[in-house]
Amino acid sequence: MAWDEFRGLVFSTYFTDTEKRKLQDRFRKLRQGDRSVREYEREFSRIVNCVPNVVPDDKDMADWFLRGLRPEIYKRVQIFKLATFAEVLDRALLAEHGEDFVSEKHESSEHEWGGVRPLSSGSGGQSSSRRHSKSSSTRSSPGCVICGGSHW
Repeated sequence: MAWDEFRGLVFSTYFTDTEKRKLQDRFRKLRQGDRSVREYEREFSRIVNCVPNVVPDDKDMADWFLRGLRPEIYKRVQIFKLATFAEVLDRALLAEHGEDFVSEKHESSEHEWGGVRPLSSGSGGQSSSRRHSKSSSTRSSPGCVICGGSHW
C-alpha cells in the first residue's frame, strides 16, 4: 500500500465529514499573518499532510503557499514564477530574512544618527558638481530587494 493510499484510508476512517470540511476550509483560509515564514510553513504542511488531495501536485501546493504569504513577502517571491513548493519556501525565507535585515539596518542607522543623517563634507580636489552627479546616480539606482544593497 502506498503512502497516499494509507493516508487517504486513515483520513476517511477517522475523520467525520464535518471535520474534513473544517480542515479543508482552514486550509483555504490559511494565511501567514503575524507568523514567521517557518511557522506558517509548519501549519501549512501539517494540514496538507492531514488532508489528502487538498493539493493535487507540487505546483498547486506552491501556489497555495504563495497566496498565503504576507503581501510584502508575496511581492518579492511571486515575481520569480517558481514551480515547486521547495523553491517558493526557500525564496520566501530569503525574502523574510532580507526584510528583517533591512528593517534592523534602518532602525540602527536612525538610532545612530538620531533619525537624521548628516551631510558628508567633500574631500579636497573634487568639484561640487562632480560629487553631486555621483551621489544622485547612486540614489536613483534601486536597491536589492533582499538586503537593500546596491549590487549593480
